[in-house]
Amino acid sequence: MEFLENIRSATSVPASWGSILAIVIAFVFALYIWRRTRSTYSVMVRLWQLFHGKKECKEGPVRDFLDQQSALMQFRFTTGVPARTLTQTQALIEWAEKNNEDMGDVAACGGYFDLERIQLKEEDKLAKRWTLIFLFVAAVMLGVVSVGSLIGTAYDKAILQMKQSRVYFTLSLEYAKPIGSDIGLSREQCTSDVAAISSEFSQADTSIICKLFKDKSLAPYVIKTVRDQRITFAFIAVSFAWYFWGVFSWFLQGAKSREMFKRLQKKPEQEPLELVSNN
Repeated sequence: MEFLENIRSATSVPASWGSILAIVIAFVFALYIWRRTRSTYSVMVRLWQLFHGKKECKEGPVRDFLDQQSALMQFRFTTGVPARTLTQTQALIEWAEKNNEDMGDVAACGGYFDLERIQLKEEDKLAKRWTLIFLFVAAVMLGVVSVGSLIGTAYDKAILQMKQSRVYFTLSLEYAKPIGSDIGLSREQCTSDVAAISSEFSQADTSIICKLFKDKSLAPYVIKTVRDQRITFAFIAVSFAWYFWGVFSWFLQGAKSREMFKRLQKKPEQEPLELVSNN
């Protein structure tokens, strides 16, 4: 179609979309495992079992070490708390029991909980209220874009742009309309003299669109374009949803840490342990 040289799809996708999508899914899955455990230990164990079998290690010290690493990875994955060592894990469990705090709340504090000192950071190191407000607003904006793009996947009209006039417009088999305008151009109007047609399009653009309506290959072109733009909208929705979750998680960490700080402030101070007996 010669007239298609004058327009282009406003949303395009790579030719090898399937390969890119597979890579993205694999990357997201690997990133999730790493984020929970902060280690590739579990993956390495599975690879070793794949090539060597599931025979247990018979060497005592090595077997004990691997068992401890497995226990540590299990704790990290199930609780979401990236304890550095098994000893740190045990101290953390004792702290949670002593302060009547749930491990899920410790994980929810994220970096605001000092795992080296096994305590919540000082108040001046916690997120400020204006920071929490900013993160909440940013998360809402990212969420709106993500939801809007998700809604766009259900849009059944092709979104195109004129190459010469740079005008964006939507096109179906029966109607074309500039984006942001309420007045468009129908197939019926194109049955009259193009020069006499009154629309928001320029005369040159009107002529191009009328040629589009008369071409027999318009239907498959619109179907293909709508399919491609739906894939693009889906990709945008997923991408912004990922950023939304990151910013919202940051907000939740700040809010949860301040909640824990208030709870700890209400509790009586613990008596110091007597390291040396007076007897």
